[in-house]
Amino acid sequence: MRKTILILCCILCFSVTFTDIYSFPLTPRVTNYSVHEYRGGNQNWSITQDKQGRIYFGNNKGVLEYDGINWRLYPLPSNDIVRCVYYSSDNRLYVGSYEEFGYFIRDDFNQLQYISLKGLLSDFSFKNEEIWNILEYSGKVYFQYFSTYFEYDGQEVKVYKGFPPLNMFIYDNKIFSQRINGNLSVYKNGDFKPILNREKYGNDDIIRVLPIKDKSLLFTRNQGIFVFNHVDSTTNVWRNEINEDLKSSSINKVISMKDSVYVIGTLSNGVYALDNDGKLLWKLNSGNGLMNNTVLGLYCDSENNVWVGLDNGLAKIYSNSNLYTFDPTPHHIGMVYDVLIGDKESYIASNQGLYYYQKKTGTLKMVPGSEGQTWSISNIDGQIICGHNTGSFLIEGEKVIPLSSVRGARNIIKCTINNQEILLQNTYTFLNIYRKDQNGKWYYSNKVEKFLNLIEHVEIDHLGNIWAGHMHRGIFRLKLNENLTEAEEIEFFDTLHEKKNLKINVFKIGGRIIFTGGNGFYTYDDIGKKIVSYEKLNEYLPSLKNCYNVVQRNSSEYWFIDDKNYSLVKFSQNGYNVIYQISLSVFDNPPIDGRGNVFITKEKEVYLALNGALIKYIDEGRLINDSQVFKLDIREISVSDNSGANSFYLPVNRKSEISYENNNIRISLYCPAFREKSLNVRYRLDGLDEAGLWYENMENLQKEYSRLPYGEYTFRAKLYDSQDSLSEINYSFIIERPYYLSYLAIVIYTILGVAGIIFIVYSVYNYTSKKKNRQIQEQKRQHEIELEHQQKQIIELEKEQLASELRFKSKELANFTMMSIKNKEFLIHIKEELQKQQEKGHTPKQFFNNMIRIIDENITSDDDWALFQSNFDRIHENFFRNLKERYPDLTPNDLRLCALLRLNLSTKDISNMMNISVRGIEAARYRLRKRLNIPSEQDLTDFMIRFR
Repeated sequence: MRKTILILCCILCFSVTFTDIYSFPLTPRVTNYSVHEYRGGNQNWSITQDKQGRIYFGNNKGVLEYDGINWRLYPLPSNDIVRCVYYSSDNRLYVGSYEEFGYFIRDDFNQLQYISLKGLLSDFSFKNEEIWNILEYSGKVYFQYFSTYFEYDGQEVKVYKGFPPLNMFIYDNKIFSQRINGNLSVYKNGDFKPILNREKYGNDDIIRVLPIKDKSLLFTRNQGIFVFNHVDSTTNVWRNEINEDLKSSSINKVISMKDSVYVIGTLSNGVYALDNDGKLLWKLNSGNGLMNNTVLGLYCDSENNVWVGLDNGLAKIYSNSNLYTFDPTPHHIGMVYDVLIGDKESYIASNQGLYYYQKKTGTLKMVPGSEGQTWSISNIDGQIICGHNTGSFLIEGEKVIPLSSVRGARNIIKCTINNQEILLQNTYTFLNIYRKDQNGKWYYSNKVEKFLNLIEHVEIDHLGNIWAGHMHRGIFRLKLNENLTEAEEIEFFDTLHEKKNLKINVFKIGGRIIFTGGNGFYTYDDIGKKIVSYEKLNEYLPSLKNCYNVVQRNSSEYWFIDDKNYSLVKFSQNGYNVIYQISLSVFDNPPIDGRGNVFITKEKEVYLALNGALIKYIDEGRLINDSQVFKLDIREISVSDNSGANSFYLPVNRKSEISYENNNIRISLYCPAFREKSLNVRYRLDGLDEAGLWYENMENLQKEYSRLPYGEYTFRAKLYDSQDSLSEINYSFIIERPYYLSYLAIVIYTILGVAGIIFIVYSVYNYTSKKKNRQIQEQKRQHEIELEHQQKQIIELEKEQLASELRFKSKELANFTMMSIKNKEFLIHIKEELQKQQEKGHTPKQFFNNMIRIIDENITSDDDWALFQSNFDRIHENFFRNLKERYPDLTPNDLRLCALLRLNLSTKDISNMMNISVRGIEAARYRLRKRLNIPSEQDLTDFMIRFR
């Protein structure tokens, strides 16, 4: 028994003194929740947890519920501040507010419904008071005001007057209370009896009493912590590191965790954690993790995490975690690339420079001269060597000594090649060789000739080959000459499993060279001289096939690093198993893509790189194991119609039947797991999804199915971690047949179907007959169309013949007109010549008179005009008829003039045709314009040409 107690004490000391034994000052990880995240009021006064693991907060705007995924606010009917919350053994969530108290209880739909107890009071009136505390004792629930308190036994509420309690709390299975301006009292026989005078604890108010070994700790508001000795009933100040700080910080809340750690929340300086020896384990405030320093509520959940209600927001402290943080926020140290942990001093290599931490003084500062990208820091045989963008350096304390000027010096490893012990360093350009001098000190020897490349990482295989991974594409296998001065063999690989131009990562597992980059694990076949798939790793670790780095922790454990997780893998005879996994999503400052790293100290301590911080991993053996089981459960189920307007909840604990009109279903799950443990959910819907097919990545643990067909369904979901299935839920429901597929509808459809068949047969017969008739009619119609087409062709031919005749007549008329003009010109010319001869008197006058008379008769022949008019009228579409109808006053001479104008003849030609002088023609044109009523600005010839 004594041996067991000793072992437990050792474990306890190890778990609570980590800030001393580790080189960096560590604090638990903290997650802060702002008002924007939980969508409630700023202040959070009280915290409790139900049996399913959900956390509740007394908030300025009501009761806040957090199930690990979703936040929900339940306001009180009065919309007042909820000062206190308490989840009781009868599965009720009791609340206290301004002149109001009662409880929430869940209905069949998993929604909280409020029931007020205020109505059970009789002969009592409130006086602007609020309930500040709720506790449960001996099957009864107590509600505490500053002026009185109520007792509720599940049936009625009893009022206790005359005792003004400042607070009430349970200790040693009894109810204690600090009376306002009074002494510490204990509840006995229905009343509070004083047991300790306030002068014994600094004349202050006791906030809480907690056990410590065989004594009691008295936590006071402003006088620190006292120890009460039960043997002699004496009190003494508890000597610890923070008692003076607590006097000026005002203790407001105190809780005891499952590992006997005391957590103290103050009004002005955040949260402190002490072990039972009074040693400060950690301190969190606005300077290193909390959103503000005013603590209004404290609660230790079932996983031993501490929840902090703040004056503005909420915080969760992972006090029962494998991960502790060194986050030197004021320094902004940048992305961590390497760490060197020493007994008295430690170094951090980052993209800002090399930082030096001295444990004795607790100071962190930049090493002068190391500013800029620092890639590595290593202690090799007592020499601290730093790889930097500007070269390589020896580090002695805060002193920098140049070692090599080759720029971009990255990693350096100690190895043996060609039976020579050397240091091999990769850079932006060359591979560097370091050797020992006669004093056993490492010095820069030479660069490897005939090889110049951007190398990110190197490994040495069992044959002395150097495997050099390029920063962007492929990997090289190098064989150096005997003197290690040049590469005598160079082989380049850029393909993994038929995928080319890949960035190939290289590392060692169990002394074997391993590659990744092509969506799997690969290794080198020495016999076949080629890279092949490494089936063993691909079989056991398919989820880690995209890792880009592997760091060996010990002979059987390796850290695998990818863009999503840090995974601890254990090798055994049964293969490789992931024994712990840390999701990068839990960190606010994860490492830069592809730059995650794990650092193993000589004491086998594990540090994980973050962007601006370090995470210390501590084995699970130090954690408090509790009965809390990660359990997946149904949060709520709702259905709606296609419009979304009609939506309602379904009972979560029984099978539901849903009308087809509401065949859109949304299933929300929850899993109140508050550790960093990586958990996943897979799901399926039997009745819709293919049998045996599971889906991953259920976003926010919510799934919607739209327009489900009628039938019976079972929704299944499984919670699992990297190893095992942890929890499973099933929910069955039925989508009813739509009204048009009911059994009555099917009978009606059958009758209608038979009638339809008869109708179809008749319709087919009728259709066939009609079709035949239509074909006959169509043939007739086609025949008529052909006849009509032939008639049209005949008409077209006739039109063409008439047009041809018309063209001929027009030509004949034109010829006739021109011949008439020429004949008349000729006759006039002869007449003129005869008249000249007559004047000369050589021939008898009677002869000339006869000749001139004959010529005049031919010039003015009416037969020519009649023939001209007939042809003209035929060609020009009844031109004369239309003129006479529209202008009946026109004379024959006017009609002749109109015809000649339509032929667009000149005035001279018209004069010859009509045997009238040019002046006579002008006068005739003038008279015609008047008779036709044509304005002077309009051309008379153009009018005749256009006349129809």
